[in-house]
Amino acid sequence: MRYKNNFSLEFKLDTKLAYFSGVIMGDGYLKDGNKSKKSRFKDYLIKIELIDKDYLTLLLNYVKTIIKTKSRIRTIIDKRPNRKKRYSLCIKNKWLHNFLVKELKIPSGKKSGEAFIPKEILKNKEYLRYFIGGLFDTDGGKRGHTIGFTSKSRLLIDQLSKELTKLEISHLKESWKNKKYNRYYHGIRLHKKSIDTFLNAFPIQNISKLAGVPERKMG
Repeated sequence: MRYKNNFSLEFKLDTKLAYFSGVIMGDGYLKDGNKSKKSRFKDYLIKIELIDKDYLTLLLNYVKTIIKTKSRIRTIIDKRPNRKKRYSLCIKNKWLHNFLVKELKIPSGKKSGEAFIPKEILKNKEYLRYFIGGLFDTDGGKRGHTIGFTSKSRLLIDQLSKELTKLEISHLKESWKNKKYNRYYHGIRLHKKSIDTFLNAFPIQNISKLAGVPERKMG
């Protein structure tokens, strides 16, 4: 079957796409532009760059259950002092890119403080579970002696806080100014008693995010 301009024919929102959209909203990049300055053809690049190669490998295998792709993980060498080795996964797929941008309204280009939970995700509790799982796997993690989220987007943190409250997952919502970058950040810290409830509520797959949190129970 050929899919012309109607990208919704090829992709219908499900738990896999909900999880992947959480990953992209957390630490992904959707190119907004053409293949080159001289090209008139749009570049449908979806890029994820992380220091955790094991999780990126898991994510690549996950993506292969959604689309056919020959994408592979590449190593990024940063020669600047004290820089950790990073890895990137670049996917070029018109229909998946269009679904994320046009259907879910995920911002292309630099998301900066524009991150949010898409309306279509909020309408379905199961999709929301997977979206938050993907978001935590990329943009969440250890915060002090607990776990939580950090974002430039106040809207995203407000939305997350609202959904966690519905699930009776107690947490602290906070904002602070980074003096070095003269920029405000927003975050969530789970109360220790809620860590296990959180881990059981969402399909967390990036186990490295939980390193050093003794209260965790993955079963």
